Amino acid sequence: AAGAIHLLTDNQAALAFLNSSSNNSARAKHIEIAFNFAKERVERGEVVFHYCPTKEMAADMLTKALSPALFEKCKTLAGLKNIE
Repeated sequence: AAGAIHLLTDNQAALAFLNSSSNNSARAKHIEIAFNFAKERVERGEVVFHYCPTKEMAADMLTKALSPALFEKCKTLAGLKNIE
């Protein structure tokens, strides 16, 4: 959608829930308010979620402890470089 915020996730179950047309799934009763909020935004066309394989998730450098090699890979994926 034009003007929508595009977000990446590696959680395929969350993507299935966000993109489903059902609001009353017995399997989704435990889903918290945040997921329902996100689903509303998807339905309105304000947010679009895209799948990103875990190995390509640049944001991991901000959320996980990584080895130096994985940190460097995430920096490259994010388009960051060292200033010398």
